[in-house]
Amino acid sequence: MSLRLVESRTHVVAVEKGRVTGTIGVLAQPGRVGLVFPPELDRASPAVPGALIDAAIRRLEQAGAAFAQLTLPLEDSPQAELFLQHGFSLLTDAAVLQRSLNSPLPPSARSLQSIRCDPVDDADTLGDLIRRINQGTLDCPELDVLRTPADLLAAHRAHSMNGRARWWRFEDDGNDVGIVLGTTAEDDDAWEILFFGVVPEQRGHGFGRILLTRFLENATGETGLVRAGMDVRNAFVESVYEDRGFVETGRFRVWVHPLAAPA
Repeated sequence: MSLRLVESRTHVVAVEKGRVTGTIGVLAQPGRVGLVFPPELDRASPAVPGALIDAAIRRLEQAGAAFAQLTLPLEDSPQAELFLQHGFSLLTDAAVLQRSLNSPLPPSARSLQSIRCDPVDDADTLGDLIRRINQGTLDCPELDVLRTPADLLAAHRAHSMNGRARWWRFEDDGNDVGIVLGTTAEDDDAWEILFFGVVPEQRGHGFGRILLTRFLENATGETGLVRAGMDVRNAFVESVYEDRGFVETGRFRVWVHPLAAPA
């Protein structure tokens, strides 16, 4: 059997006997994140799926990615088994949430100072806040050994350029409380929450709910819908979202393949 792999900007293509029998999507993203997509096959030989996955991993390693990430439907066991055989492991299930802004917002019990942030000009301040917030995080903590706060900030910034950033940090009497980093969705007029959290020394005072309410207030008038995603293991943030009127609209399974330690 003659199997040849050809690379394009976004895919690795398998060619057998002059015919394309399989493709796999692979993208190196800012923040040293690599995205891999399930292979698409057309009368391929048994060796093709594994060869495509291995080629995608090599490509991301060469690009300097810290890890490869794959998302699959919860019920897609055959694809999951294939990726397990090639170095991927289950990270978690993720929930997709949304809140319509047509219904009233709960009042904020406490006033906080909100400061609009720029993804580039305020990078140092935001990077430090992300580092502090990630201490003891319940959102995919396994990834913290693979990526740095700077990596995480770069990934969020990539989704927020060209005027799309909806980023705020919050203070209480001059003391840091937390941040909410959002962006306008590419496919519709919704806003999406990329990251939000409270610094460790301010936890336990209800600030998470206040931050989320303030973000929703800022969104009102600009959009009618706010979306978010969360690690389903994080019961606390789930309760915060639920308390602020978010509803779950779907779930998917997240798989990862470690590639390198933080730079």
